[in-house]
Amino acid sequence: MKKYFIIFGLLSLSIVMFLTPKEANANCETSCSSTWSDFVTEALELPGYSGCSVTFTYRERQCIVLGQKITEFDIRKFRVYTSGTDSCKKLYDKIITDPTPDWDFTDWIFKQGFTELSIEYFMALYNAAKPGDKWQFECPEIYMKYEASWRSCAQFVIYLDQKPGSWDLYIEIDPCEDLICCLHTLEMCWDTEEDELYINENYSYDNGECEAEPEEHEGAAWESDCLPICLEP
Repeated sequence: MKKYFIIFGLLSLSIVMFLTPKEANANCETSCSSTWSDFVTEALELPGYSGCSVTFTYRERQCIVLGQKITEFDIRKFRVYTSGTDSCKKLYDKIITDPTPDWDFTDWIFKQGFTELSIEYFMALYNAAKPGDKWQFECPEIYMKYEASWRSCAQFVIYLDQKPGSWDLYIEIDPCEDLICCLHTLEMCWDTEEDELYINENYSYDNGECEAEPEEHEGAAWESDCLPICLEP
């Protein structure tokens, strides 16, 4: 179990999370088969980097399966504006290390972005619900579920946008192979007794090898090898 606090709007939000790892299936099927939305961007703050907005590019789709409303996210890239706050500079320095970028930390940003995006979606719905409808979002009911699927073998690509006195980072994640995916799910409800957000986190993993050859991307400042993304937590 892990418990931490984030800032949502002007409120400090207490969150308790439980993680359950399991082996990944040899396919990339998810719960939803509905049509994806267009790609949009969302600025989010990550734990430990308050005051720095990281802009994620993603699309989403929704469905209802066995009484659960599922929102699935497909996150493709994020941007860090290093010309912003000291916190953004701290994040930039954590990513761009010598002699090569910190790819494990880059992977963490993508997956943490999914968590923060899911929390934002849930809290927006919960706060907007009428008093007589809030029970749908409150424990022990777990009506809301969020999913993201990651290719088990992928490549990170970093682009730099130079501006006077600063560099802005664009980082993409590109699949190297389509054979296996790991599914990351978050089931959420609001615990009215503890006055905190409860999250049941499930993460499928694959400890197999990642031997695909990476592609070259024109204009990239750094490119990783094809890396195993779905290792057991």
